[in-house]
Amino acid sequence: MLIFGYIAYVPEGRKAGSSMLVQCCECGLVRRGKTWKPANKAELERKDISHGYCPRCAAKAFAEIRRAHRNLDFPPDTVLSA
Repeated sequence: MLIFGYIAYVPEGRKAGSSMLVQCCECGLVRRGKTWKPANKAELERKDISHGYCPRCAAKAFAEIRRAHRNLDFPPDTVLSA
């Protein structure tokens, strides 16, 4: 399969163009289209799983980040050097 001049790896048994499974890193729900549902055993056995946040867990995580930024001694847009 060729995408934008690069060869894309398609795992054995998968169809070219099929998407990676996305699982919420907090609650474990998986994204199916525009909805988030509990994962079934076959989905969890896939090797092409990516992690992110479902909308509910993302709202909680970003609220926690905003609370943490309020407690900082510097503005959130401050660039810290390593």
